[in-house]
Amino acid sequence: NDLQKAKHYYSVSADMLERIYGHVHADVALSLRNLGVVYAHAADYSKALELYQEALEIDLALYGDGHVTIADSYNNIANVYYRIGRYDESLQCFENILRIYLNCFGESHPNTALAYHNLGSIYKESGDMDRALENLEKAAAIYKEAYGDSHPRLGTTYDSIGCLYFDEKDFDKAEEYLLEGLRIRINAYGEGHGDVAESYNNLSQLYQEQGEFVKAGEMLLKSLDVSRRIYGENHPKIVTAYSNLSMHYRKLQKYDEAIEYVRRAIAVAGHCYESSHPHLVLNSYLLSILYDETGRYEEALPLMKTVY
Repeated sequence: NDLQKAKHYYSVSADMLERIYGHVHADVALSLRNLGVVYAHAADYSKALELYQEALEIDLALYGDGHVTIADSYNNIANVYYRIGRYDESLQCFENILRIYLNCFGESHPNTALAYHNLGSIYKESGDMDRALENLEKAAAIYKEAYGDSHPRLGTTYDSIGCLYFDEKDFDKAEEYLLEGLRIRINAYGEGHGDVAESYNNLSQLYQEQGEFVKAGEMLLKSLDVSRRIYGENHPKIVTAYSNLSMHYRKLQKYDEAIEYVRRAIAVAGHCYESSHPHLVLNSYLLSILYDETGRYEEALPLMKTVY
């Protein structure tokens, strides 16, 4: 996690390889992609995009536009565009990836399924639910044919389809796919995996929306338990889990539990983030609201001043 050292060594590597081989060389492109990954992890997306595009130009010069390596470069660029909300550019990159995979592997290959899945995710974010579902269902069909009924990639696709149906308020379909995704993930990984925690969290949102608060609470506690086993106590995932539990108990007007969990979220966030980080600020704001709603105005006021 020492991003500064990673930047330094990948940058030195890229410069050294360029001096040895010249600019248009596969190893130079690989070093630039690796350096881009570091900048993306550091959320410096403009620099990451610059490096990924430079690597793409080298790859295009070496291989032409139909090579699998080009798809890797497009994938890096697409993910950056996705993270910064530029869905049209991301969609264009994922369409290029699908074109390359169809030409290289054909329709029934898992890589093609992954391209369909990514396209489905982009269409969902841009609000085109029909095309999102169409692409996700294509991905699921290919994974099922390639791997059978119990592969984690199929579980991830089912989870995505379940989330789409949730957004569309088709809660019966959402539950069907989310539960099937959870079953596959548990069979593939056991209980101690981040994808399992994600499935529990998605189911909790579904049950919250349906007013099934007991089930929702059970799912949130399971998600927390899995995340703790994976990450330990002082991790951003734990901050999110505690915060979700606090908001859950607030809806039930169980204020003692809500306050306890948001305090835990703030304590863990203090280990994970600087004092100005949005997660720390938002949880402090939630605690101030809880104090205000329970008449503890003297405790609420200093927090509100800190937040604002």
